[in-house]
Amino acid sequence: MKKRTKLTILLLLTAFTSFAPAADHSRFYRQYNDALTISVPVLKVERLLQLLEAYPEKAAELDLVISTSFKGQKITQPMKQSAENLLKRHGGIPAITAIALKFIPEEKTQDDYRKKFFSKCDFSALTSVEWQSVVQIVSKHTAYHIRNNSCLDGGAVIYRPVSALPDDLAPEIRFELLYHALFLFWNGAWEEHCSAANFDRWQTLPATGCKKYYDETLNKLIALEEVLFFPESAALLQVYNTHCLKRAGIYAKKISGSRNRALREQIYEAAFVSKDRKLLSLVSKVENSTFGAFVLTMYFDDPSKLDKFFQPQEVQLIRAVWKKEYQTAEKHSAGILASGTISSPWVVRAMLDMIWHTKNQTMLRQIAAAAEKNPKQLLLPSIANAIAYNFAVLNIELDRAEKLLKSALNAEPKNPAYLDSMAYLLYRKKQFKQARSFIRLALKFANPAESQSTILLHAAEIELAATNDKDAAREYLRKAKLAAKSEDSEFDYARAGELTQELSK
Repeated sequence: MKKRTKLTILLLLTAFTSFAPAADHSRFYRQYNDALTISVPVLKVERLLQLLEAYPEKAAELDLVISTSFKGQKITQPMKQSAENLLKRHGGIPAITAIALKFIPEEKTQDDYRKKFFSKCDFSALTSVEWQSVVQIVSKHTAYHIRNNSCLDGGAVIYRPVSALPDDLAPEIRFELLYHALFLFWNGAWEEHCSAANFDRWQTLPATGCKKYYDETLNKLIALEEVLFFPESAALLQVYNTHCLKRAGIYAKKISGSRNRALREQIYEAAFVSKDRKLLSLVSKVENSTFGAFVLTMYFDDPSKLDKFFQPQEVQLIRAVWKKEYQTAEKHSAGILASGTISSPWVVRAMLDMIWHTKNQTMLRQIAAAAEKNPKQLLLPSIANAIAYNFAVLNIELDRAEKLLKSALNAEPKNPAYLDSMAYLLYRKKQFKQARSFIRLALKFANPAESQSTILLHAAEIELAATNDKDAAREYLRKAKLAAKSEDSEFDYARAGELTQELSK
């Protein structure tokens, strides 16, 4: 009898042990389903975070529902407490860190937790899904340090995941992480080594610190050329256009057969930046189009094809803008607008270049009306942005401008020029908090060596209006002056000087 009892107990213990995980698994889904029935979004998120505390291994399953339920809600104290508990206990796990950081409202505290994550995480053991969470964390880390002019410090921290990227990871994931890191390293090397006098001598800088990390990261990006697909391939060419002009020409030839419009536009950009007219011939029919004729005139001082693709008065307009004869251009613009016919968006672009100099408010309204009347042909995202930005500069038609910018951003949500225009427009409307959000996005996605001075100037003005933080504004202005000098932008250099003087009063 005693032997039977012992055997029975042993069998029961074995059965309990065998079915305990299943019971635990069942308990999680029962609590999970109960949480989903909560109708109040705030309470639902609080419950889901508490559930994540109890089942941290379920982070991947809970991520989407937490993010969806939280959208548009305010962070509550229970949310923040759960997030802090998760970060303290599991701060080296990518998926948990990526979720929990959304519920830490203080940026400095977020950055402290990110630094702890980079030091704790065992990158050698991560799965592909976990690396996607690392990319999210690196992206936020990069944006924070670019905004706060602390890229040298921020770059040293994220070198660890960059150096640990496995070669067998999906190329789009590798690209995304390296892409964000590259711009942080670029800015960090700028902070460490560069001044107005030596900014243009990038290749002569010592290969230490962020400059060393930058060189290594660029080489890793080059190694991805053969395996990247769109949209990463377009973004890689954008990197080359800014950072590695010789490579831009080589890579543009490799991808010139693509039918993708965004890729073709990046090849055009490579031609503009490098002043290499041969690149335009890589894509079939580029030169033999209204766009090609306009580009050859404005960027390569060759107006020979204008007569073939534009109406006589349009040709006179583009020639006048090219020669910087803006009063003459204004007369031709009036004639074209009166005719009611505009053959190409590049005619509108020429008019808008003229408006920047003449500040003719009446004509700007007429140009906008003509483009809005024929949006499919004329209102390209870049044209909508240019119209809206001119409205913002002149401080008129701001609601109309906002509608135009929303359409541009719907088409290209990460375009730094459009994000900057929206930030400046909201600044004009005295919506300083929203303006600050948009200028931060513009800084995040902007190429550090390309048209950066205007964004930095706007960042200084918006920072002052939103927070009255004069030290942060001065730092933006310092960078704006360096960028303006590198870009030969006399207007932005002078404006940065004026704002610096005003701050010193």
